[in-house]
Amino acid sequence: MIAGEAEMERMPRHVLEQVNETYPLVCPGDYLQLAEELLNAELLVTADNGPGHLAGVLGCKVISLFAPTMAEVWRPVGPGTSVLQAPTMQAISVSRVLDAVYRVLE
Repeated sequence: MIAGEAEMERMPRHVLEQVNETYPLVCPGDYLQLAEELLNAELLVTADNGPGHLAGVLGCKVISLFAPTMAEVWRPVGPGTSVLQAPTMQAISVSRVLDAVYRVLE
């Protein structure tokens, strides 16, 4: 799991510690370190953000969650990118994301 400055500032410390107990929590210091982590990842599931676009350009497999922005305009580009679109993030169910993950990793 990758966390940036925003996540480190916004998420309570105990939540970050719980995440780190289940998944190794990586906090890249800059975009070069982030690119290195992304190149080692099997898949990135992310909201519409910079790391998703960087991963797509690097050729990584990406599932990008879009709500309410228009994926047809702002989606990441790259051979392994796919998008899940909904009116709100809450409308993108966990089962829908898992189905997409299983399809990408098959």
